[in-house]
Amino acid sequence: EDIKEDVPISLWLDKPAHGLGETVTINGRLNDVWIGNLDLEITQTKQSSLSTSGNTGFKILDSVKIEGNGSFAYSFKIPDNVARLGDYKITVSKEIGSATIIAHAVADPENFISS
Repeated sequence: EDIKEDVPISLWLDKPAHGLGETVTINGRLNDVWIGNLDLEITQTKQSSLSTSGNTGFKILDSVKIEGNGSFAYSFKIPDNVARLGDYKITVSKEIGSATIIAHAVADPENFISS
């Protein structure tokens, strides 16, 4: 089913939670206006309590190309390191608007329950 939402950009993830070393796949679609690409920012917003204070954050700045039908996809790998457990804020934006979704990196993704 292909239902256009009443927002400029729709976003969804391949699954709600991922384990360390797994690839997160982000899919999305432009709902009203077609443009060539979107700016993408992925930031680790919440780290697990196991991480050390001297640890640097995780951040990706990139661009995603929009397909002819208005859809797009982007994948990134969560590093296999306990400091990378936590939440990842994924934002795509351009002058038409923005959309944000949270990916969770957890020790046990099979039994993850979203809060």
